Amino acid sequence: MAPGICILAFYLFWPDSSLLEREGFSSVSHVPCIFNGEWSYEKLASRYLRERALLEWTPVQDGVVGFGGGKYPGHGSLRVYGYALCNFLEWCQLRGLALADLDYTRHLVQGYANTPSYSRTVRTVCAVA
Repeated sequence: MAPGICILAFYLFWPDSSLLEREGFSSVSHVPCIFNGEWSYEKLASRYLRERALLEWTPVQDGVVGFGGGKYPGHGSLRVYGYALCNFLEWCQLRGLALADLDYTRHLVQGYANTPSYSRTVRTVCAVA
């Protein structure tokens, strides 16, 4: 990484559940969202967390949709998904990759999964001069 380049951190934000419930959003009051280092809402990443939390999207394994048994993920699972996603967003940003342009095999399997400092840990990255 070039000196003086700072990678924006991504933050997992937990909303005030009681406030969301009072405002009529009880179905998502337990779901975190993601903001970048400039505190801009990360729409696509946050949507993924929301869809996972509500079982609107479930993973497929060996051709079986929703292999997790159709159970709603708990707080701990949502936390793990969120931090891993923040980590992945930082990895993408470091490489100048936009989520919409990613190729599963090239970027995720051959790239992210083979970058131990990113794929095996959850951390915030910022390089300073």
